[in-house]
Amino acid sequence: GRCVQPCRRVYRQGGAAAAAMAKQAEQQAREQGRNGRDGGRDMRRPRPQRSNPGKGRDGRFFSCLDLSLDVLAKTLLHIPHLVSWKIEGRKKGPHYVYHVVTAYRMLRDNPGDPQARKDAEAILEMALGRPGSRARFLPHKDNLIPTDPSGQTSSGLLAGKINVTPEGQVLLKPHFELLPQDYLRVGVEDERWHATLPVTRRTPKAGTLMLRLPKHKTPKAGTPVFLIDRREPELMQILREWQARLDCMPTRPSKAVESEPRLPRPVRPAPRPEMVVRASMPQGRETRGCRSQNTGLWLSPRTAEISRTIAPRICWWLPPVIWPEEEEAIRRRLAHLTREGARHFVCNAPWQRDLFPAELLARMNDEPEDPKHSDALDLLAGPFCNVANAAALGVLADMGFKGAYISPELPADDILALPRQSPLPLGMVLGGFWPVGISRFGLLGIKPNEPFMSPKGEVFWARQYGGNVWLYPGWPLDLTAKRQELQQAGYSFFARLEENPPSSLPEMRRQGLFNWDGALL
Repeated sequence: GRCVQPCRRVYRQGGAAAAAMAKQAEQQAREQGRNGRDGGRDMRRPRPQRSNPGKGRDGRFFSCLDLSLDVLAKTLLHIPHLVSWKIEGRKKGPHYVYHVVTAYRMLRDNPGDPQARKDAEAILEMALGRPGSRARFLPHKDNLIPTDPSGQTSSGLLAGKINVTPEGQVLLKPHFELLPQDYLRVGVEDERWHATLPVTRRTPKAGTLMLRLPKHKTPKAGTPVFLIDRREPELMQILREWQARLDCMPTRPSKAVESEPRLPRPVRPAPRPEMVVRASMPQGRETRGCRSQNTGLWLSPRTAEISRTIAPRICWWLPPVIWPEEEEAIRRRLAHLTREGARHFVCNAPWQRDLFPAELLARMNDEPEDPKHSDALDLLAGPFCNVANAAALGVLADMGFKGAYISPELPADDILALPRQSPLPLGMVLGGFWPVGISRFGLLGIKPNEPFMSPKGEVFWARQYGGNVWLYPGWPLDLTAKRQELQQAGYSFFARLEENPPSSLPEMRRQGLFNWDGALL
């Protein structure tokens, strides 16, 4: 519940953003130089290149449209054991809930009626949500793009645009009739004049409504105004009727429930060597760097073709996102690697276990737990499985996993408490570039391997691996100082995610603790 919606902000790449990043890097270098630190530069990091300010690109590149799967309603009816549909509605008003539930009820009850479908789509258009996208659920359609970088970011129906009189009055001539208790939004959240306010009197279409806003929030002419909630008399009557029914229902006293959860039996793990995980293996380092299982490689078409003498010495990391059309290729690569003797793998989603050859899975739990045994699959659950409690770790243990990496996105209290309850040996990602997001939909205006900046001056960069785009912050994760504390808590293995950041990425003096000092609740 603490999300500040960074996906809705305007980001900038190139132009003024590049100049600002270069100036920021030079300032940091000067400050560090005055402190006697080798001219202020970490010699392991490349020196930022001076960028030509030129023309920049800006937009709300990560602001998603609403995912609308109304077209799949008929398909969902035939799934066995499905008893309910969950329709998103966080922070929505009664108008949205009523329209969306009514539309999906029509789709559910009239799956073969074209007119009912047309009526339902019209009702969804009036729900005051964001524009809809069917994303990749219907790849043969032309609405794959889930964002509109140049569009507004919030829900609502465009009601008109602001007129400002010479006297400073803010007026709106609405495109449709406005009713008392309608709720309007002026502008977009990241604009200084953004405001929300109720409609106090009926205003006909093309009539004049004066908007009373604080002086410091006076919008410029042409600022859009959106209807974001509506309390129609008919809807309010329905709500009153339901409230009356609830008031008449007998109440029952509640009782406290006392129970102790059954947790799996914890284990005492044996330590493993620290692992460095690379996106690709630099040429000439294969044989020198892979004498033991402390080298990890992300599985890709290129890395899977590594020589058969090296493959068994590497721990292979599966990508966090594998799409249905990619599964068969991944199966072939895993079959090839296991034939070459590879046995050490990290699955970054629990279901990825089933991508391995069936004969190896069948023998996995029958083999003695000896990592030197040539035929024993050594499967670890990766940090992208987002395991957060002992019960989930118990499920992974039942699936045959030999250990699990805990996500660095957990806070310290949760991280340090888990080993005392875990039925599996636990590991942590101690350092490296940890992504803030992984996207299947391309960059939509952001160039890969080139820094871009948030409105708060934070720097990010993006890189494409296979069919996915990884979005990284400009500063690495660094929990190295917590290693001893983690070992004392019971963690027995660690990893670092090695990346080569863009040469133009400025060095950011910012702690890489992520959620260590935070709290989820």
